Amino acid sequence: MLEMRNVSYSYTGKGKAKVSVLENRTMKFEKGSIYALFGPSGSGKTTCLMLLGGLEIPNQGKILLDGQDISEIGYQKLRQKYVSYIFQDYMLFPYMTALENVLVSAQISLKKQDKNMVKQKATELLYSLGLVEAEVNRKVTELSGGQQQRVAIARALVTEADYILADEPTGNLDRENTVSIMELMGQIAHERNKALVIVTHSEYVRNECDHVYYIDKDMDKEGGYESCKTNIN
Repeated sequence: MLEMRNVSYSYTGKGKAKVSVLENRTMKFEKGSIYALFGPSGSGKTTCLMLLGGLEIPNQGKILLDGQDISEIGYQKLRQKYVSYIFQDYMLFPYMTALENVLVSAQISLKKQDKNMVKQKATELLYSLGLVEAEVNRKVTELSGGQQQRVAIARALVTEADYILADEPTGNLDRENTVSIMELMGQIAHERNKALVIVTHSEYVRNECDHVYYIDKDMDKEGGYESCKTNIN
């Protein structure tokens, strides 16, 4: 379980004024479910992802992985082995093919494994996400938005991380691709036993998640919480 326990976070704004983003926030994320972080802009949703992934450090409180403070695990090890990101703008290398983009991530996280086996795994993963051979070997700039998002998802999955943090993963997609990606997210969480934490403004995406944390500075410090689906496998 990945847990944010009594976390507060602030930064220094203009004029050296302290800007509070999160106050005494507690949230828990278990494998096998999709969680939405839902709320208005500026409420701290993306900051939550950065804290969970060790990209920012809380001023107070702890981020725990299976009961251990992630600072003790090591932030680099955390991101190589336990946590992966799916960025809103995909963050793909435009001069590389879909496969090459996935291999960049794989070779960092799976550097001790045989290179041919890693390449085979990356290729099969892209196939399983709906890309065909021609698309796998095509530069990502020649792919559609939905296909690029699948490449970004494959890059996150190839690391075998149990916790996937996604920042507005459908924000740049049309309705049809959004529906398709959310179906895929559900399969990843429920069939592969991953925990997906999704920052979103979309009510559709929120409703497709198993659980929702409402992130709003005006709410109570636990943040509103809702279990959307009771038939979680």
